[in-house]
This record gives sequence, C-alpha cells and structure tokens, in this order.
Amino acid sequence: MKNLNLLIILIVILALATFSQESFFNKSEEVKKQTTPNPTSYPSPTLTPTSTVVNQTKNNSTVQSTPSPVSSANNTMYSVGSFIYPGSAVSFQTEDKLSLQSFDDSSRITDWYKEKITSLNMKAKSFVQTSSNRNILNKLAGANSLLKVNVEISKKNSDSKTEITVYLEK
Repeated sequence: MKNLNLLIILIVILALATFSQESFFNKSEEVKKQTTPNPTSYPSPTLTPTSTVVNQTKNNSTVQSTPSPVSSANNTMYSVGSFIYPGSAVSFQTEDKLSLQSFDDSSRITDWYKEKITSLNMKAKSFVQTSSNRNILNKLAGANSLLKVNVEISKKNSDSKTEITVYLEK
C-alpha cells in the first residue's frame, strides 16, 4: 500500500513536469516561429578550456574532480551563457535557449546542473531523472524571483554524446 501511494505520487509529479515542460516548449516554438534566428548573425562561441582530473594517483590515492558550475566573467549569472556545461560544444544559442552536446557521462552533467541551480538560490526546484533501456532523460527545473530555468539532458543508448537543452525565462 505504501509503495502504491509512492508510485501514485511519482506519476503525478511526472505528469505535472511533463505538462509544464510541454507548455514551455509550445511557448518557445511560438516565439521561434515569429522570429527565426539566422545562425550567421551570432558570434561564434568561444570555448574556455577546463581541466578534469580523473584517476590521477597521488600518494597512492585516487583523485577525481568534477567541473564546478562557475559563471565566466563575460556572462552574468542569469544569462544563458552561464549555463554552458564545461567542455561541451554549443549547437545553438539565443538569449533564452541553449543547445549543447557533450561526451561526458550524463550523471556528471546532471550533477553539474543540479549544483548550478542550487548555487543560484532557487527555492522552487524539481529534479526528475529517468532511465529506460539505457536511454536517459533527465529534466531539471528551478525558479526564483528573477529567473526560471528548465534543463533537459538526454542520451540515447545508441549515441555516445549527451544532448543538453537549457531554457531561461526572465
């Protein structure tokens, strides 16, 4: 009975997250239809190299580090550019939408975005992680009085890259 109640609560949360995500996507598509950006009109993104140390032995101990969510000097902490995952490639970027690709592990990427959302003192947070047949779909959301952010992290079993999409609403 307890498991059934927990399952019902989880289904309701997933339904609400899906509904809010669909309405957000519909609004984004409507704006996209009104103004179609010209990819050549945007400056080329500049990737800042970040280092990640994995399995380095120091005094017979293993050291592993993960990139930390730090905004670059050129971006404010509420701009879409501050949500670029370190080491990822930018596929598409506008003022309120960002599409990225990364070869990092999807759980590492998810953890980075969780830290990023938490570091912005977002009081309303939702982190939903799903995996089915090694297909990953993680949806993260956060909101405060200044910003609403939705992050979708997806990886198909057959792909080696992870797709990341970030939507901002100010």
